[in-house]
Amino acid sequence: AHWTQALANGATVEQIGADFAQSIEFESAYGGLTPEQQVNRFYQNTLNRDADAEGLAYWTNLLDNGVSFTTVAYSIVNTAFVGGTNVNPDDTALVGNKVEVAKYFAIDLASNDFAAAQTAFDTVTADPASVTVTEARLAEEVNPGTTYTLTTGIDNFTGTAASDTFSGVSASSGSTLNTGDVLNVVLLTCRCSSC
Repeated sequence: AHWTQALANGATVEQIGADFAQSIEFESAYGGLTPEQQVNRFYQNTLNRDADAEGLAYWTNLLDNGVSFTTVAYSIVNTAFVGGTNVNPDDTALVGNKVEVAKYFAIDLASNDFAAAQTAFDTVTADPASVTVTEARLAEEVNPGTTYTLTTGIDNFTGTAASDTFSGVSASSGSTLNTGDVLNVVLLTCRCSSC
């Protein structure tokens, strides 16, 4: 959310990249690596694969000739995002899917959950279905929902849009799931033995 807010406040992608290059996260991932190792690590982190020989040589040459890592990194991502005849279509699909997940995390979930952010893209692939799976996982991690426990009396619960849990006992005697109970839910999945 920090970087999204920075963009909303007028920062350019290049400014955000330069700021990120000064971060502890950047130093731990890329500090001390050779330019070739930096490019390959960036491919692994962004495109989920090692750099191809031609791309590795091209981007490393730019670094060796004084182009900043943030400019190279932005160019790699932008090239994959825009696509084209010399771009692997899986890279284009993957980056597009990661952008969708990033928007969902930053805007829809409005999350600052650092732990969830670190693994946000772990399940994203070039397959569009991976976006849905990843968004569901992130929603559960960021907003796991509320647990409601039914009593033997009359209960009236209104769930949230998160993955709420309604816990009760359905038995011939001592049941906590009663005829008068009101459970307002977005989606109900029953996991009891009598359904």
